[in-house]
Amino acid sequence: MAKQDDWSRITLRLPSEIHTKLADSAGAKSLNAEIVDRLERSLSPNLFAEMMEFQLNTLKAELEDAQRQLRNRSMDDLVRNLQLGLPPALFERLEQSAATNGRTLEHELIAALEEV
Repeated sequence: MAKQDDWSRITLRLPSEIHTKLADSAGAKSLNAEIVDRLERSLSPNLFAEMMEFQLNTLKAELEDAQRQLRNRSMDDLVRNLQLGLPPALFERLEQSAATNGRTLEHELIAALEEV
């Protein structure tokens, strides 16, 4: 068991709602034990590292998605602007086919060329 010198005594004021929630969640433990347990978990270096890693992975995924969307949009804009020298009716068919197949114009054009 920890010695009294291992502890610091503090006076803590809590909103009554938080006090009630902590006391309810403590169950058989003392309120002090519940607060100490929660503080230890929240200050754990592993928990902080895990939270940061999760945040970093989320940001990486969002960045990759944004880059992919930008590449697709840029290529679609390029294809639309150039219209590949196609007659307007043929270009419209390419756009409709891409929309129907759920592909970008670039991917639809590649698929169409592969069929030839």
